[in-house]
Amino acid sequence: MNLGYQKQFIKDIVAKNYILASVLHFFGIEFYNFFNDPLETVCQKKGIDVTTVIKTLESCQASQDLKLFPNPNHKYEIEVIIQYLKKAHQSFIRHKLPYMADIIQNIEPAYFDNPDEAKDLKFVFPIFAEDFIKHIYEEEKYHFGYIERLNNSIQNGFNPLNLFEDLNKFSIDKIFSDHQQEDDEMKGIRELTKGYRITKNTGIFTKVVYLELKAFENDLKTHSFIENKILFPKAKKIEKKAIKLLKEKALLN
Repeated sequence: MNLGYQKQFIKDIVAKNYILASVLHFFGIEFYNFFNDPLETVCQKKGIDVTTVIKTLESCQASQDLKLFPNPNHKYEIEVIIQYLKKAHQSFIRHKLPYMADIIQNIEPAYFDNPDEAKDLKFVFPIFAEDFIKHIYEEEKYHFGYIERLNNSIQNGFNPLNLFEDLNKFSIDKIFSDHQQEDDEMKGIRELTKGYRITKNTGIFTKVVYLELKAFENDLKTHSFIENKILFPKAKKIEKKAIKLLKEKALLN
């Protein structure tokens, strides 16, 4: 364990790796409120075990490069894909969006390199977050729900009328087409921040916020890749099989 963290100022910890700001936030240490304090002092003030905090900081640092990009050629079961995507949705809603909302709303505009840009971001981000969460719930209810029902029909049998109505109401091709049009959710924020522009002279407050936004957009790109390149192609095959089974059943009757 790196005990050197104990004496380091919060600003120095965050300056080395912006992601560590979110780790501190998890322990109730808002980096913007304790910017000029040593980690050990902050932990004592808050009654937090500094050893636990340091171990978590080190663990985050070590695992940062271990994220794997999904392989579209791997034979993932469709149930596994959907559960993975739902888990990612919950991470967005419960952790990432609230954290970003907190730092955007609670860092004073004057602390940003461009205060006017910060004011606009404070106005725009809550609207984006609200729309994004609504999109997630609708996607899970309608798109994932349809795919799960199709898969269940093939695996466990089906009611012909219910399946017929589902196939008339939904279409994987339509879902895929709509999804591609919605894939750039963060375009407005990206343009507002000039592509999350960071230079060697960028201040720590702006840097943390912009890098978090950029990382979130990258997460969304990976999420979209899984849906477009893995989930929907598999769902299309299941849909074709369900249509075939329904036609066969109709001929038997």
